[in-house]
Amino acid sequence: MYSYFKFSTRSKNPTDLPTNWPIVHMFPSVVANLHNMYDYLSVVLAGLGHNFRAHGPPGTGIRLFVTCDPANVQHIFTKNYTNFPKGEEFASIFDIMKGSFFTADGEQWRWQRVKMQSVISSPRLVASVAAYCRDKLENELLPLFAHMASTGTSLDMQEMITRFMFDLNSMMVLGVNPGLLSPEMPAMDVATAMDMVMEVGFFRHMMPVSCWKVMRWLNIGAERKLNDAQKVLRAFVVEIITERRKIKGASVGNDEGVEDILSAYIDDPDFDDDLLHATLFNSMLAGRDTIRMALLWLLYNISQNPDIMSTIRNELSDVVSRKVAGGMCVNSPVIFEPEETKSLVYLRAAIYETLRLYPPGPFERKTVAADDILPSGHKVHADDTIIISLYSMGRMEGLWGKDCLDYNPNRWLSEDRNKLRYIPSHKFLAFSSGPRMCVGKEISIMQIKTIVAAVVWNFDIEVVEGQIIQPKLSCILQMENGLKNMENSISGMIEEQNEYVGYNSDDSEMEENLQHEAGWSEDEFDIAYDEFDNDDNHGEHTDDQNDENHGEHTDSLNTSEAQFDTQLEYDYYGESDLDTGHTDDVEGASVPEDSVDMSQATPSASQPEKPQKGINSNEYPDNNRDLYWMLKEMTFISEAAAYSFYNRYAKDYGFSVRLDQVRRFDDGVIRLRRFVCSRQGRRLKNQLTTEGRVYRHIPESRCGCKARLVVKFDGRTGFWVVEDFRDKHNHDPAEPCQTPFLRSHRTINDAQRSEILSLGSMGVRKHLIMRKFIAGSGSFAGVGFTRKDLYNMCSRERRRLLFDGDATTTIRIMEKRKKRDPEFFYEYDVDEKGSLKHMFWCDSQSRRDYQDYGDVLVFDSTYKMNKYKMPFVPFVGLNNHRRTTVFGCAILSSENEQTYVWLLKTFLKAMCQQKPKAVITDADAAMIGAIGEVFSGVSHRICSFHIEKNMEMHLPNKSLNEFRTLLYYTTSEQVFEERWHAFYRKWQSPKTRTWMKRMYTKRKLWAAAYLSQGFWLGMKSNQRSESLNSCLHLHLDGEMTIVDMIMHYDNAIVRLRENEAHDDCTASQTTPVAITNFRELEVAAAKIFTPAVFYIIQGELSKIGGIEILEKMQA
Repeated sequence: MYSYFKFSTRSKNPTDLPTNWPIVHMFPSVVANLHNMYDYLSVVLAGLGHNFRAHGPPGTGIRLFVTCDPANVQHIFTKNYTNFPKGEEFASIFDIMKGSFFTADGEQWRWQRVKMQSVISSPRLVASVAAYCRDKLENELLPLFAHMASTGTSLDMQEMITRFMFDLNSMMVLGVNPGLLSPEMPAMDVATAMDMVMEVGFFRHMMPVSCWKVMRWLNIGAERKLNDAQKVLRAFVVEIITERRKIKGASVGNDEGVEDILSAYIDDPDFDDDLLHATLFNSMLAGRDTIRMALLWLLYNISQNPDIMSTIRNELSDVVSRKVAGGMCVNSPVIFEPEETKSLVYLRAAIYETLRLYPPGPFERKTVAADDILPSGHKVHADDTIIISLYSMGRMEGLWGKDCLDYNPNRWLSEDRNKLRYIPSHKFLAFSSGPRMCVGKEISIMQIKTIVAAVVWNFDIEVVEGQIIQPKLSCILQMENGLKNMENSISGMIEEQNEYVGYNSDDSEMEENLQHEAGWSEDEFDIAYDEFDNDDNHGEHTDDQNDENHGEHTDSLNTSEAQFDTQLEYDYYGESDLDTGHTDDVEGASVPEDSVDMSQATPSASQPEKPQKGINSNEYPDNNRDLYWMLKEMTFISEAAAYSFYNRYAKDYGFSVRLDQVRRFDDGVIRLRRFVCSRQGRRLKNQLTTEGRVYRHIPESRCGCKARLVVKFDGRTGFWVVEDFRDKHNHDPAEPCQTPFLRSHRTINDAQRSEILSLGSMGVRKHLIMRKFIAGSGSFAGVGFTRKDLYNMCSRERRRLLFDGDATTTIRIMEKRKKRDPEFFYEYDVDEKGSLKHMFWCDSQSRRDYQDYGDVLVFDSTYKMNKYKMPFVPFVGLNNHRRTTVFGCAILSSENEQTYVWLLKTFLKAMCQQKPKAVITDADAAMIGAIGEVFSGVSHRICSFHIEKNMEMHLPNKSLNEFRTLLYYTTSEQVFEERWHAFYRKWQSPKTRTWMKRMYTKRKLWAAAYLSQGFWLGMKSNQRSESLNSCLHLHLDGEMTIVDMIMHYDNAIVRLRENEAHDDCTASQTTPVAITNFRELEVAAAKIFTPAVFYIIQGELSKIGGIEILEKMQA
């Protein structure tokens, strides 16, 4: 045994299989090859048929089954995954994350995964991560590399990437930037502590549980280091959580959405402090370590393969060409946006090839819950530990070919090299498989692509010679000795890069015709299946849904739930991978451009000469049978998830889906659901008759298509499995430009709904809202719904809002505002039937404005802008900037004197019985009477604008100017009387006599001779009220409800107050310029008055300066 140890520990490339010694079994072999464990394990697995058992010395309780067999992986991770949990021992190994969904099993794992998936897929979080990544690249990583390149300094790429990813991941998880990549290069205590957690975790896997628990109790060896590391991590996280809670406590109600993971968990009552800490540690370790190791090994492999680096740059050149054509400086570092890297198929293939050979997590651990027989024929017993070697799986010659040890991204590409080949996830386990598929797959790929693209394009990477590059013993595949690199200067690469993008430094013009990425393959593809009929009910509870709902959800099958559950997880053994093209990833909701397109499974619309699937086509290529069985073996978290998948599949193919048959258990719970092509079945004959019909028939859409997907609930696993899948259609699929109009593919999601309602509440018309969505998505096809869907949604929302009636809803709105603003005032009156008669309201700001600027009150009741033709009466005035300010608003059911008395008394009640000094209104007799009763002693004038309109209707054109002298010229009352009687004698006629007599009766309300002593702030009309009405009229129509009108009125008020705030800013931050000969007066006035009032004074001073003194009067 001594000789064995001596020989084995010197071998770097072990070829001998392990010896099963008496008592100690294979333990010496493991210890002897511990320095080279991953490669040793690969050799052993290859020599023993990809599976072997291993037992530890007696008393250790170690019973291992080690495998890299894809069939076993599929069984363990998917087919019978409930029998292979992580187990209590796994949770105790990673005790710092104990309780989080990484270590949990069963229901505790499921609901936490649901939560994490909803957080990690949040558009706001994804956008924030993309912004963080770009910022860190632009301001820290690339400048650092450029500095190293310019000085010829080597750097440890592993350390730089660790610093970079720790900062980036801390911003994503905790919302803080530790600044490890700052010029000072601070100590990496927390990052080092995270590494220690993973290193000690590896040794816990290798050692008997009793041994490391004793070491932990004694606080010695590796356990002491782990204890210290955990203290550092906990202190780091606790400090951030404490600070965040202080900030949140000081800004209640300002939560605008999830920008980091902590924001989504910190107030969740289901997460106590221990579980919150565990979840954050989980997110930090998973997010940082997996991405940084993938980045490190990817950059290493690219540096060792110049031809691969050249191919990646060629792929990037199209993106750079477009950026240069868009105005980007050619000589500046290039940073790529996530949207720009989506279509980079070869770069993604290089990432996958790196993950194949160097998976960040080199092994997985499972526990056996109950005795089972694996597909390989091996029997495993309860409490056995199963080790799945991802590292070895990526080096299986039978799976990857004789060149399995070579780094070759081409193995991931299709024959035309325009898309990725489909590889089942149970053969490529880097993102796990089955229900526990990685929730952060796509956000990780996004970051890796963005970082690698920027580094590879801007720098040449050269590994310092003489380094020993080998994995470190850890749960994460780190490099043992780091990675020393030399960075070539970016300035030295400009000429080479310009060749890639087709730019000549001697010629400033860029070629206009850029070569874009090729589209998806147009190869036809049929899915094989056996015809069988499943229509018999066999006595089960069955509901047939053959109506024309075209995908309307019933039986509580909610669209958002479907999307969420599908994002949560489903596995189809090959599987939920992005690479299949059926979905963005197991959690994603869209197909990325660089993944395998559904054109593999459907005919291309651009090649009509090829036989279409399901139409006289009997070609079933062998490789397509794999896809058929893959679909047959799919599992879903829920019925809604199955619908969501099939609907997305239908969208790629060109047909619509609807719900059909359903079977239930005795308690009514659905156990089987059939989804069919919307053209399934036939219309009933009695629906095709013309007898008694007034309108023409709706065009026939059903043609008896038998395409369908049937799923049933598996009580043993708790998942939904595929019972039947038929994909032969008897009709032509819709063209891609037609698909958006198919019923099941038209959905207004929650974000779109919120935006529509928000725009609608701001007065934006529906056709403009639709135009905005079309412009934002680039075409009508990208919107996701039609114009009719938008109008119908708005109509449904209005009906829901007004379910209790327009008036009741209005009062409820007022009550809510009163709770939100204690100074908000509203009062209403109802008739004997309980119907709303009148309502007046004003908020606290309006009441304060009246106290300051309520000397002159203007209101007008002539404007009716709602479906009930009820007068809308705004009370307005003039603020210190001589702009319109609103004091309140009312809606009236009638315009008699009694109504106006109620209104004016209510107004005074709201304004603490403070009367204005003057009032300007229209010439309504009822209003004049009410003002005389309620506003006694207040100056009152009739709007000159209304008089102008009336005189044009009642007087001859030749008399108008003469009447205006009576209206506007200030004279004595006696002179006015003389002029009026002269005017009357001259222009009176049977047509004008009545109106002239009425105007004479009201002369004290309109003639300047009687109003010259009043305080009017320079106003002669109620144009301020008219101005507000005109603003509202831009967005209102006669069919608006009272609720609609109130909302739009509020929008107008917001605009007025915005203007007032802007004027306040201008007044406080600027000083008008003195231009007259009375400079001292102007300077003093500028300090006292607002600019609007100052310019009036300045104008008067200018007039004074222009006065010429002709003669001095002697005293």
